Amino acid sequence: ARALLASEARPFPVVTAEEVADTPSNAAFTRTFAFLRALGIAAAVLAVAGAILYLQARQRARAVSFQLAQRMGLSRANHVAALAIELAVILALALALGTAVALAAGRLIMTSIEPIASIAPLPLFNVPGVILALTTGALLIAPLGAAAVTSKVAERANLARLIRTDE
Repeated sequence: ARALLASEARPFPVVTAEEVADTPSNAAFTRTFAFLRALGIAAAVLAVAGAILYLQARQRARAVSFQLAQRMGLSRANHVAALAIELAVILALALALGTAVALAAGRLIMTSIEPIASIAPLPLFNVPGVILALTTGALLIAPLGAAAVTSKVAERANLARLIRTDE
């Protein structure tokens, strides 16, 4: 064993972290995943914009129905709860579908993405629990805020003007 350690010959290739980081394929993987992260952030921004446009498109009808329902005894708290549930269900379905597709795609391509196949171990499939938890937390908070704002706008709307206005 001492003779082997003293000699220059190495029976197994020794690769340092710096050598791996300097390989062009590793740089390409790093850039690809940075691009995918930016694409994920853009998709989240697009989902928020879509929710805002959804609320805006139904605002007139929602304001009229809220004003009439309020005169029949609907409280603002019940209205906010109904709006929050509606938005939460839509966003929860989108999150579940997106998570399922992302996990399935990640599982399928995990074994084919190996920058240096000669180095063990194989890549591990890690579910990003922190990101999923933060996204789920935002999913719980966003509908409440959006529902409160939408309800406030509907409450301040002029019912007579809304009914007279043709779209």
